[in-house]
Amino acid sequence: MTTSIDIATLIVYIGLLNPVLYCLWKHGKAGILGWLCLQSFCLVRIVGAIVDLHNNAVHSTSSDSLLLANIGLSPLLLAALGVLHESRTTRNPNMNRKWEWFRVFQYHSLVIGAILLVIFGVIKEMDDAPHTPGTLIKVGVIGVLLAWGILCTWTLLSWFQPPEHMPENQAYNDGTTLLLGVLFALPFLGLRELYGMLSVFIKDPNFKNNTAAKVVLSVIPEMIVTVLFAQAGTRTRNINRLRNMDKA
Repeated sequence: MTTSIDIATLIVYIGLLNPVLYCLWKHGKAGILGWLCLQSFCLVRIVGAIVDLHNNAVHSTSSDSLLLANIGLSPLLLAALGVLHESRTTRNPNMNRKWEWFRVFQYHSLVIGAILLVIFGVIKEMDDAPHTPGTLIKVGVIGVLLAWGILCTWTLLSWFQPPEHMPENQAYNDGTTLLLGVLFALPFLGLRELYGMLSVFIKDPNFKNNTAAKVVLSVIPEMIVTVLFAQAGTRTRNINRLRNMDKA
């Protein structure tokens, strides 16, 4: 069953590489943050699936795939932030860009810091270090959950923010499409966060080794989020040209 999941993961993310790369190319500099992170996420999941398939073939229990699974959540959250950032700057071209980038930087610091705590905790757990690894992982997971909550708040505030566009701002609708993509993706990101937290705080090994729980709460939500972003990015493939037209 695990092998089937890895093969499906490999097929899905290899198939998504081209659409995400297309979005990275078409959205230009304003969208590089989101689409580059999403491309990185796809690559991490592809490498993770290959590592898992190799481990299953040689009956190995390598920790590489565990690290990749934890690292992979970071670019997915940052991709969501990047798409939100592109949406916000497109819908509100007169916003304070320096203040916006400061908040983006702060969010990146939170996510990267939380993921590093999880990774260090996983590494120490491999070395059988008592007590400390559990604390590191728990703090890291709570930090990632906090990042998701901030992203939800930021997205909702962006949705209810009064439009600051002129009637000739043709890119506004595309910016709204990107914002909708983030809104639809948030519940599935939340499911993935829930699985990460339950995996840490539930000590029952039956849950951690439950394939159905992993598929429903982790594998499928991540795929749905990636597909939603790729679809929103493809639908708004002309957003960069429209932004340039509005500036002219």
